[in-house]
Amino acid sequence: MSILFSTERLSPALFAEMVPLITKHFYEISHFKDRKVEPDFIHYIAADQARVLRIYTAREAGKLIGYSVFMVTLHPHFKSLTRAHEELLFIDENERKGLTGVAFIAYCDKQLIEGGVQMIYRAVTGHLDFSPLLIRQGYELCDQVYARRIQ
Repeated sequence: MSILFSTERLSPALFAEMVPLITKHFYEISHFKDRKVEPDFIHYIAADQARVLRIYTAREAGKLIGYSVFMVTLHPHFKSLTRAHEELLFIDENERKGLTGVAFIAYCDKQLIEGGVQMIYRAVTGHLDFSPLLIRQGYELCDQVYARRIQ
């Protein structure tokens, strides 16, 4: 079966499909695994209604197997620069074969560029580093992020 990529608007049904994958995603990549997974549907609905949320999905035989979620806004440091900041990127580990990840990232980038985005920011976790894949697709290392846990 082939995997189909698409752009979807947030809905209660899509959110319900995403939550099990978000939970798997969290436990695979999170540095602080003792936190409770509790995505804020209201936050994402507001972002969707403001037209800053972009959700790209990967489906096999209609079943959601991956997603990429972005917030698209003007850059606060460069008011004429539209940027897409990746919130989430996940493909189920059973579906990570061949060029699925490469093709999905390329699809998302194409959609963002066609939508007027001028800069795309993606994050890579320290222990699941897929930066070589991003570098091959034209990305450059810009920042490193550190977290300090207070509570």
